Amino acid sequence: SQAFGTGQHATTSFCLRQLAGARKAGKTQSFLDIGTGSGILAIAAAKLGCNPVVGTDIDPQAMLAARSNAQINNTVIQFVLPNDNAPELAAEMKYDIVMANILANPLQVLAPALVNKMRPGGKIVLSGVLARQAEEVIATYSQWLRLEVWKESEGWVCLHGTLPEQGAKV
Repeated sequence: SQAFGTGQHATTSFCLRQLAGARKAGKTQSFLDIGTGSGILAIAAAKLGCNPVVGTDIDPQAMLAARSNAQINNTVIQFVLPNDNAPELAAEMKYDIVMANILANPLQVLAPALVNKMRPGGKIVLSGVLARQAEEVIATYSQWLRLEVWKESEGWVCLHGTLPEQGAKV
């Protein structure tokens, strides 16, 4: 089985395909990658024209690797640790696309924080979820938005949803 973050893992390829599909031509979209790891999704977002692109991870070593990968790929990305009080993660900062390719349990624990980073009408993509955990994760997010299974492969699923515009009913 492939390591997370190499681009070979089913969950990474889900995210890359979602990212390509979420891009709106002629519109600059902001992008937040939660649990960025090696930075592959953030780099792909930058290459696809997202701006600003922000990646965050609790692992300082991952941040070093991600920064180096971003440089090699000539991309401008802000990589920040969650506890740095970074302006990129301030409460008022909202993003057009929020992506998290981590495991189901942290996705559930972080649900309020992730939804809080979304702009109304913005898109969320969650991966790293086993098919048997999908319902549980969907239920956790249901108070804010409707998540749907987008694809399933090798026992993993990718979930996506849109935050309703202000005042819209879920």
